[in-house]
Amino acid sequence: MCIRDRIKTVLEKKGAKMSVAEMTEYVKKMRSLNVYKLKSVFNIELNLLGYLDTQVASSEFKQMVTMQLQAITTEEGLKEVAQSLELEMLKCKEKTKLLRVLCLLSLLANPLPKDVYHAATKTFVEVFGVSEALRLMNLERAGVLRREKSGPSWKSLKDSFKLIDEDTKLETSPEDITYSYTIYGPLSVRLVEKLLDTGWSGSDIDKAQGPKVVPKNSKARIHRLVEASKGEKRKVILVYYIGGVTYAEISCLRLLSEKLGVQFIVATTQFINGNKLVDACKDD
Repeated sequence: MCIRDRIKTVLEKKGAKMSVAEMTEYVKKMRSLNVYKLKSVFNIELNLLGYLDTQVASSEFKQMVTMQLQAITTEEGLKEVAQSLELEMLKCKEKTKLLRVLCLLSLLANPLPKDVYHAATKTFVEVFGVSEALRLMNLERAGVLRREKSGPSWKSLKDSFKLIDEDTKLETSPEDITYSYTIYGPLSVRLVEKLLDTGWSGSDIDKAQGPKVVPKNSKARIHRLVEASKGEKRKVILVYYIGGVTYAEISCLRLLSEKLGVQFIVATTQFINGNKLVDACKDD
């Protein structure tokens, strides 16, 4: 139990009628909370919340989030977002974040129209330097920035795996994994969810890009696992990410764990985010 929950448990009993033995036990719990330790923990949390509030309230953060949400929710908005992105480039905003959005647009459009792609990459190189052309080439080779069509379309993946839920209620308790990403449910977590729900079928997995192995009788095996997890002891499931996992994906798995009543242990080769992925393609 975390410190916050311990405090809540103790304070809930404050003022309640207690016997002498219960009062003695209550005082012991109060003393065990260690006020100085709590003060230190609360100061760290307050400083962290203050920093996050500043970041989230900044106009740059809001602009980046707006562009990304517009891109993943409306196919018609891709070209408009690309034009907004060019304006942000001309303002010399943080290039790594701008490049992340450009990569996102190319993956969603699969690929962007040639004129839009050429205009955006040309502007990026003109603003941030010729050396960035090498990074663009590396991103293309890595398949993160697409000039040509490759793999399934975003619409196909979005519809097949219900990756977008525009009805997600952020003001209330989370009911779906899309809560962690505002309205987006990561494909990796949707695959885990589907495996634990109905099992994987060849047609489902074929829609996802990259090499894949579907275990025989996965549906029956997973069904037995989920049924067994309904007992007192929760089943533990290892989810291994090769190449890296984001903290948001882990957050989604945590929500899924609460929903299904199983415990996930996440193993990975590294923790990544959009900035790390784009910066890894620098030609140093």
